[in-house]
Formats: sequence, structure tokens, C-alpha cells
Amino acid sequence: MLFYRSVRILLATLFILPFFHAVHAQDAAPAELAAIDKPLVVIRFTEKVVPYENALARAVAQAENHIDAPFYDVVSIYPENDDYFDSGKDAAEQKAEEVIQTIQRTGVPKERTRLSQQKSDAATYQEVHVFIR
Repeated sequence: MLFYRSVRILLATLFILPFFHAVHAQDAAPAELAAIDKPLVVIRFTEKVVPYENALARAVAQAENHIDAPFYDVVSIYPENDDYFDSGKDAAEQKAEEVIQTIQRTGVPKERTRLSQQKSDAATYQEVHVFIR
């Protein structure tokens, strides 16, 4: 049954990711999340406005339907030299907080979300990775 759930979420992720202007970047995930295979979604902020809310809400709804009370780890990734749009860490944290608010608007309680940050020399843009466990 767990395999079936994982396959369904992976398929949903593969369908949803193009809407995020995103790619999987497992090497950018923090060490404490290394045990988790792949993020549910990755949002890459290649432009000032990235319309991710509807696609994220669909991904969360599918996760909620297939996993009993999933926990959402939201990780903001910011480039080491982030002069592209805003000042690195603060801007990345704000974007991750907006992602958490979007998740909570779908009905997920605050207690099932967690925010963390990571600087990455491999990242070229600010990104937000959403993992479920």
C-alpha cells in the first residue's frame, strides 16, 4: 500500500512540477532531510512572480488524500551569491513562509508544517522545496 501511495504522489509531482518552473534538485536538500527521497514540489523563483499557489494546493490535496496526516517540511534554498532579485536569506525565508501559508489555506494545521533554510552554492535561484513525511 505504501508503494502505491508513493507512486501516486510521484506521478502527481511529475505532472505538477512544470507549473512551478522547477526541477528536482536533491543535492540541495538539507542533510536532515536526506532520508526523504524526493520533494513533493520544488518551486524555483526564476522570475519575480511565479504562480505556484493552485498547483501547490492540488499537490497538497493529493497528499492529504493518500497519506494519513502528512507533515510538511518546507525548506527555503538560497544561492550563496544572491543578487538576482532580493537580498538572499531574508527573501528566501519570506517566500517559504508564503508557501506555508498556501499549505495552511488548504486546511493543513500549522502544527504539521516546519520551515528551515539552507544556503547552496549549487542553486542559481531562490527555491522552496516541500517534503512530506
